Amino acid sequence: LFTATLLPMPTSVAGYFEALATCSPCVGQFNHPPRPTDFHGYRYVATGADAMRMMELSGGAPFADRWASYLQALDNGWLLSPSHNEDNHLRTWGDSSNATGVWAADLSRRSIRRAVRARRTFATTDETASIRMLADSTCWMGSVLSGLGTTELTVVARDRQDGDGFARLEQ
Repeated sequence: LFTATLLPMPTSVAGYFEALATCSPCVGQFNHPPRPTDFHGYRYVATGADAMRMMELSGGAPFADRWASYLQALDNGWLLSPSHNEDNHLRTWGDSSNATGVWAADLSRRSIRRAVRARRTFATTDETASIRMLADSTCWMGSVLSGLGTTELTVVARDRQDGDGFARLEQ
């Protein structure tokens, strides 16, 4: 669904974000945290803020380390939605149930790109599961909310496969 855009090889983390910021079709993602790099502790770099939209929760590190990296990036000021995939370099590619869900109006490139840029994604280890969250029945997950008082969150978790489901949802 996406076309790869090759950026010049940056010589620093700041250079990477500068290159990403000048590429209008590009959408950035931190891949398989925290290895091989954690981008200097996921230090927030304002230049890259508009382009960086996701953090992949796949990779070789234990899940607890990947989750801690995601939370660290959020705590540092990045506005990121989660993604998940197989990240497999073996002959068994395509056999994983890891998936990135995207809430898009339709399956066009434009719609998918808009949804990713709006951070309307979720990560799952079950390709038939989905989760959707809205604030005050209007603001989709990924929205930046500020100056609100009491906010009602609506969470809908589903699984299309018979016998699957959710034992609990945690805040």
